[in-house]
Amino acid sequence: MSSRLVQSLLSNAQVLGKNGTIYTTSIKFQDCVGDTILFIVNTAGRITVSQQCSFDGVVFYDPVDANGSSLGIVYSDLNATVGVYISFSPALASWTRFKIVEENVEATLVTLKLLFRAEF
Repeated sequence: MSSRLVQSLLSNAQVLGKNGTIYTTSIKFQDCVGDTILFIVNTAGRITVSQQCSFDGVVFYDPVDANGSSLGIVYSDLNATVGVYISFSPALASWTRFKIVEENVEATLVTLKLLFRAEF
């Protein structure tokens, strides 16, 4: 088997209103192996970013454990930043996208880049 790094711009300065929710572009994720990196830029406000999973790239779910506790939160209460590079263990999924929620502070622009190792 061979592997390579996959880098994808999922959200490019996407407008997120105060107390709003947006979703990034989805990406085929079934070849992901190991940890994943999410690079986040948030120009204002406070945001929470969580992974969502899908079998078909159309209908997405928030991953939870057997007790119903969320497994998808990548970062919560992120203040304005010129960039933060977050390593996390993703939930297994055929497709993934990220849900971004502004926590009723201030409208913002959000950029997300995803980097992961894929095996073929």
